[in-house]
Amino acid sequence: MAACIAAPASQERKIEALVLRTHVTLCQFKPRGCAGYMVVATTERPGKREQWTVQIPLGVPIRRGEDYVFLASLGGSAISVTYVRERDAIVARSIEVIDAKAVEVIDPPAR
Repeated sequence: MAACIAAPASQERKIEALVLRTHVTLCQFKPRGCAGYMVVATTERPGKREQWTVQIPLGVPIRRGEDYVFLASLGGSAISVTYVRERDAIVARSIEVIDAKAVEVIDPPAR
């Protein structure tokens, strides 16, 4: 797992990390309907684990393959996060579940 935090504010970066915990501030129980934050752990250098708090605004896709999943069910999962730096915050633009322990899939809307 590699990461680089020192990027210009608007440049997108990607990290792979393990979700330690999540906090949901809003959930509409539909795809892209959760907001909150998660604390993730990554090893930028061998033997050194770093923890980051990632803000998740409403509308950010959280997916496992083709399925959307709930933010609250990510604990313990390996993820890939595309993010940007905004002021002093790491803000997710998209989240992909790499290895899920037990994520809860959101049923796709009926068409």
